[in-house]
Amino acid sequence: MSLGRKIEEICELRGISARQLALNIDYDYSSLHNIVSGRSKNPSLEFYKKLQKFGININWLLTGEGSIFLDSNEKSKSILIGSNNNNSNFGDFKLSGKCEEIIRSKDDTIKSKEEIIKMKDELLKSKDELIAVLKKQLDIDKNKI
Repeated sequence: MSLGRKIEEICELRGISARQLALNIDYDYSSLHNIVSGRSKNPSLEFYKKLQKFGININWLLTGEGSIFLDSNEKSKSILIGSNNNNSNFGDFKLSGKCEEIIRSKDDTIKSKEEIIKMKDELLKSKDELIAVLKKQLDIDKNKI
């Protein structure tokens, strides 16, 4: 199930709209709408923190495993709440291995795309420089004729 569909399911189960969810978690509605619609596939870590504070099981959101909502016992075991285990630390936010892998993979994808964009920009700049040189050469050649 997609992340957007999971958010819709949370809203249905809580009996609220996506707009109300955005207000409840203090998150920009248009950003939430982009996640639900699938336009944004890489929400920020802050988004997950806010959902967890709202009682959503982040493990379920990322992997589909576990229950949707955290109860008081699950909050103490939650993958994103600080604990003394060997999980990676994102500030005061801890991730289990599988969730960390998912987020790191998304981060790597974003970095790769940024590198591709940078390379494309450099190629475009080189192309523009080459065009300028060729135009000068064409003008020189025209003047010789």
